[in-house]
Amino acid sequence: MPTILSYTPRWLSRPSPGFDAFKKSHRKGSNTKLHGSKTIACNGSDIFVAAENELRWTNLSLLKADWDSRHSQSAQSPLEPHDGLSKTLNVKTFDNIEQLIVSPSGEYLAVLTSHCVKIALLPDFSQFRIEDSGPIKPMTWQLGPDVHVVNQSPLVTALWHPIAESGSSLVTVTEDGTVRLWELDKRNRWSADKPSKAFSLSKLAQADSATADLTPSIATDATKPSKPDAEIQVASACFGGTGAPHENVWSSMTLWIASNQGTLYALCPLLPARWVVPPSSISDLGASIAARSTVLDEQAAHSTAEDAQAVTEQLAWISEILETAEIQKDETFDSEVTEIYRTPSIPSSVPKLQGPFETFPYLDTDMRVSDMLVIPASSPSILDESEDEGQLQDGLESKSPMDIICVATKHGKLHVLANPSGVEGRWLPFSQVASISINKDSAPSSELIRLESLRIIDPDAECRPTLTPDPASPHSFYITQQYGVSHASLSRWTRGLDQELSVDPDSGSEFRIPLLVESSRVELSPIISFPANIPQEADSTAASVATCCAVDDEDVGRFVVTAENEQPHAVELAPAGSALEHGVDGEANSVGASGQEHLRFQEPANRATFYPPENLYSELSMPSLPERQVQQFSRKGLYQEKDKFHSDVVPAITEAHRVVMGDKKKLEEAAGAIASRCEGLMEDLTKQVGQANETATKVEEAVGDDVADVDIGGSQQDQQQDEFMAMDEKLEHAQQRQEDLATRFAELKERVGAVQGRPVNEKERQWMSEIEALARQLGVEPSGEGEDGNDSRGASPNKDLLMQRLQSVQQLKDQLVTEQHQQRSESEAPVEALASSSNSEQRPKSSSPSTASPQRMSLRSSESKKLFTSQISHMLERESAMIEAMREQLEVLGLDIGHGATESTSALSS
Repeated sequence: MPTILSYTPRWLSRPSPGFDAFKKSHRKGSNTKLHGSKTIACNGSDIFVAAENELRWTNLSLLKADWDSRHSQSAQSPLEPHDGLSKTLNVKTFDNIEQLIVSPSGEYLAVLTSHCVKIALLPDFSQFRIEDSGPIKPMTWQLGPDVHVVNQSPLVTALWHPIAESGSSLVTVTEDGTVRLWELDKRNRWSADKPSKAFSLSKLAQADSATADLTPSIATDATKPSKPDAEIQVASACFGGTGAPHENVWSSMTLWIASNQGTLYALCPLLPARWVVPPSSISDLGASIAARSTVLDEQAAHSTAEDAQAVTEQLAWISEILETAEIQKDETFDSEVTEIYRTPSIPSSVPKLQGPFETFPYLDTDMRVSDMLVIPASSPSILDESEDEGQLQDGLESKSPMDIICVATKHGKLHVLANPSGVEGRWLPFSQVASISINKDSAPSSELIRLESLRIIDPDAECRPTLTPDPASPHSFYITQQYGVSHASLSRWTRGLDQELSVDPDSGSEFRIPLLVESSRVELSPIISFPANIPQEADSTAASVATCCAVDDEDVGRFVVTAENEQPHAVELAPAGSALEHGVDGEANSVGASGQEHLRFQEPANRATFYPPENLYSELSMPSLPERQVQQFSRKGLYQEKDKFHSDVVPAITEAHRVVMGDKKKLEEAAGAIASRCEGLMEDLTKQVGQANETATKVEEAVGDDVADVDIGGSQQDQQQDEFMAMDEKLEHAQQRQEDLATRFAELKERVGAVQGRPVNEKERQWMSEIEALARQLGVEPSGEGEDGNDSRGASPNKDLLMQRLQSVQQLKDQLVTEQHQQRSESEAPVEALASSSNSEQRPKSSSPSTASPQRMSLRSSESKKLFTSQISHMLERESAMIEAMREQLEVLGLDIGHGATESTSALSS
């Protein structure tokens, strides 16, 4: 069972633009459709919703982002509605829309009513996000204006071909057993008028050659519907694959058809004129066909004519493709090569209808098929490579060696069938003479093995279950019925089947396959349950339930959405392959293996979102009553009369009483539903409190604080002492365990140190840290030992940086010495001039103060300059001493600073 992370988010609940996208228009004369309609389609995170005859678009990622951004702001700021989050597509249909199918390329959207098909060319998604509330009118055209009309057979389904070029080929299937293949071209509107291929299944089952008349009958009278050709009445159809690289090539070419009686048919290969397959798929298919041909030649005595004819046709078909067919290789954006092929005309252009397939054990004669889904077999190359490598490829969780067909019936059952022989290409011969050589009675009967039959709904209820593939898992799907949505998984069984058959698929298969069939179990788990307390309106005959749509997007996550009575329901599941996907089962298995089931914590189940009754939001009749009565009294002239009883007033009072009581009843029912929900919440809260108490008791028992072991008759002090003693024992045990761990760690440390060398003491660590700090100051970044074990400290960039610093210091020293000599010369010049002047004039010693002041000023300046010079010399000596100490330490570290540093040091010392 996948883990449920959350239920319907707020951005899909009322009131929000996402909720409005699922509301109906409530136009007059509209009738409520039965459940099971495929009115929701998705393309990534884009969702298309059909509400009666209106088509709407919305984007889940935009809804989520808009809700988060609007509610992350201040609560006082007003929340304005955004019209750009939901758009209406103007696709005109006269009847209600019953099915929406998006093409694999996301370019086309098929809109189906009961008889008509409209093809809409979806515009660029950027146009949808324009802030404009007006509808968007895409380019549309009607498919088959002569065949898909009201007077013809109703439509069963429409399927986009999974491997068609550009995803533009559509297959339509009608109830009278008619299959039509349409190859659309958006540049040619006439491509939607006539199909490229059309077969009547009833005629195809009886045909002996491709030249027979296989065209379906068309009603010529517009007032009378067409009559079926024979007994094949189609109930459902689907393709056997999606064209994925891990699938068998034949699967995506096979159209599976289920009749109302429960018989299954296969049409293979059904191909358009141009088709695309993954790279190397055709070459692998040709190699498997050639290998099978070799085996049949070696075992010709045991092979049948039917098998020999089939292999011969397949060889001719694959040879035509590999040799003469056009192959175009287009480089895509992800550098992958796309191979485009043309459908060959050899051996024939008409595929053979294979079936009816017999089921063992036999099923009911009248299954009344509602829907079907095929899980394709894995490619033979994938199976062989996985056996050699022992692992799966490209995230494929499991491999299926055979096709698995899931059939849902209107009786509420799900039948899981397996096709061990597989379906391969078969064609009708060109001439009837070629078909006579093969006896039809000798043809081997196609048989399906019934793995399991499940009851998914009450058999008395009229239902139409539908199946939706899970994009996150190839062997899982979703079942939608009138009570909710369930998740079904076959991953575990297919994994066991692959492991069993990978050993030796031939030996003992008759004995092993029945054992595997008996052990097959489909894991069925409900994920969405529709509320049963919503009162239905009087004119509503049945609940309107849309088939769920599965989304696996990066922004939204693994998301499943559906709608019931205009109410969207959604659930977010854990991503496939994550630890949360099967978290509950994993915990249960681990707990059971350890033998401590009593310690398992029972988490409260995720509660589904509560939806208020619709009567609280529906329009009441009471507000419009006074205005209506005033108009009635005004016409009769009774409005102006005061306090006068009249016979016409009695009906007005009666009508008012009826309207008020009707509205009161609706509100009472809504209030009762809310009160019941509140009572249920109180009961759930009481249960959760009880579970929490039980869990607390189990925890106390597990840790040893079991109050049951304490003497109940003793005093409270004795109980506390016992509890303290138990706690002391646990503390002593923990301390002893910690000491043991410390001792073991010390022993391991000594062993590692003995292997690496003598351990480093604390003083050596401090010395190393000081050396590293000094090296960083000098520009040397210590990096430890390199990968080769040599010391990588003092690399060339750091050495160059140290030399630059030494050169800058030397330049500074030279500049300071030069400035000192200049200042000394300038200071001696005035003194000499003063001495010469004094000798020439022969002034007496007792001169005036004015004449002695220049001498004193010069002497003071000379003393100050000498003092400044001595300071500079002292600083230079300190700098030279520091450089000498650094040089010695760097030599200890093993660095060679060169001759320039030595000369600079000696210069500074001088």
